[in-house]
Amino acid sequence: MDLQIFVQNVESRCKALGILPTVACRESGVGNSFLSMVKAGSAPSILKAQKLATYLGVTTSDLLGEKQNGPGAVSDAEAALNQEIISRLVQLSPEELEKVDAFVQGLLAAR
Repeated sequence: MDLQIFVQNVESRCKALGILPTVACRESGVGNSFLSMVKAGSAPSILKAQKLATYLGVTTSDLLGEKQNGPGAVSDAEAALNQEIISRLVQLSPEELEKVDAFVQGLLAAR
């Protein structure tokens, strides 16, 4: 695992979402000093990398800088759209997120 790439990907994703990396680490449950420890050379556990990736709306592979090909791979256009949607969602309050979730569930049920 290239720790520098991991840190760069976390910081880049946070910047795209308009949040501080320390806030993302705290709110994802990995701890305020998580990135500092990784920068110092401590490899993150898979669980913590997954928690942070989930919070940031990406896969663990994305944070690790792994390239995905084949079935399930997301195009650059789809990835950009996903990032845009996530950047908007993280700005919503918990009550607003509940309304969005209910709306999406309604759309899916109407199929």
